[in-house]
Parts: sequence; C-alpha cells; structure tokens
Amino acid sequence: MTIELKGGEVYRGTLDRCEESMNCQLTDVTHTARDGRVTKMSAVYIRGSQIRLCVVPNILKNAPIFATVADVGSKAQADSRKKGKRKGKKKEGGDAANLYQQRAQAKLAGK
Repeated sequence: MTIELKGGEVYRGTLDRCEESMNCQLTDVTHTARDGRVTKMSAVYIRGSQIRLCVVPNILKNAPIFATVADVGSKAQADSRKKGKRKGKKKEGGDAANLYQQRAQAKLAGK
C-alpha cells in the first residue's frame, strides 16, 4: 500500500493496521521525502489527519469487501433518487452561480 501525506512525503509498505480515524501502521516501509531521499524503515505509524491519499494494489480490485462498499454506495444513491424533488418554494435568484451571474450583469448594466 502507498500513502501520500499532505506534506508530499510518500510511504510504501505493508498495511498492518488501520483505525476508524485513518491512523495507519505500515511495516517494511520505504519512505520517500519531498526532496527525493529514500529511507527504509521496519515500521511506521501515520496519523490519519495527515493523509492526502492511499493507493491500494490493483489485485484487490475484485476483492469482496470492495464489492460490498460499492453496493452500499449505489443503494444510497438509488434511495436518494427515490425521495424525489425537494418540496417548498425555490428562493428567488436561484443558486449561487446564477446569483453571481445576475450581480455581474447588474454591474455591467450600471456602467
């Protein structure tokens, strides 16, 4: 597994543990610093709040756990579509993009 931190450092190793807060423990780690220096470590513990992204090996693409996660996501999307449109009046002026566009047009008309 490869983990990239917000600071640009990259850790590549075997995922030993992962917590709900995304704190991860890797073993047999290769650490690549921002300047390109490479360091080997036996183990490292990474704070979840510092993780930018995680890369999982391609061999896990067909793993049953990922199929379960995909099913849950697609069911949630289907449920939200079934609920239909929101009820109530739409505020005058529309969404933020339309409001911005209206204000820009009003400025141009005022010149």
